[in-house]
Amino acid sequence: MIEKTTTVVIRNRWTNEPIYTTDIPADTPSGMQTRVALEKAASDRADLGGAYLGGAYLGGADLGGAYLGGAYLGGAYLGGADLRGADLGGADLRGADLRDANLGDANLGGANLGGANLGDANLGGANLGGANLGGADLGGANLGGADLGGVAGLWDAVGDRVHIKSLQIETWGVTYTATHMQIGCQLHTLERWWGFSDEQISRMDSRALEWWRRWKPVLQQIIAMSPAEPGGEKQAEEPAPAEPVAEAAK
Repeated sequence: MIEKTTTVVIRNRWTNEPIYTTDIPADTPSGMQTRVALEKAASDRADLGGAYLGGAYLGGADLGGAYLGGAYLGGAYLGGADLRGADLGGADLRGADLRDANLGDANLGGANLGGANLGDANLGGANLGGANLGGADLGGANLGGADLGGVAGLWDAVGDRVHIKSLQIETWGVTYTATHMQIGCQLHTLERWWGFSDEQISRMDSRALEWWRRWKPVLQQIIAMSPAEPGGEKQAEEPAPAEPVAEAAK
């Protein structure tokens, strides 16, 4: 008896061209078809770079070692998924649900994780260099050995309380790692923050200098008493940018 199948096509997010096509059992529930197809693709070591997977249900999927560089996974459900060693470099994961997902040793370099839920996820040894974690929830996540040195954004992120710590302070939220701190839209090394002149601070926002004079000693004391633990970040020096002029978050 010939098994009935249905064809699933995964397309490129930019060109809409097919990048992976496979047949799966016809009785696979519609909500599970993308997951089943992706698991086959991962098993085949298929190149899924730039795939469009927005809003896909991938809960518990076995995607270890999958290549999803530059893929769009905005709003996707990846709760409990196995993504160990997966390459998600440059992927768009804004608003994705990654609770309890295993991202150990995954490449998330340059990925956009803005607003993603990473609660209780395993990010041990993951590369987060250049990743945007703005608004992400990392409560309970394991970040041991993760490369956080080049994180591109921590704006209003909820930290794991070990490697990323967050404070709710009037006007602007504060998030810091062992090497960097973000206040509003300004992200700099701790060393640079402590060394900014009044003129440099005042250029960030019309309210910044008064706020900084009040909160700088408090932040220094908090960070001295409760420093974030370093991950596996490479200790590269922050480039010397021009004096900050961007207006901080309102």
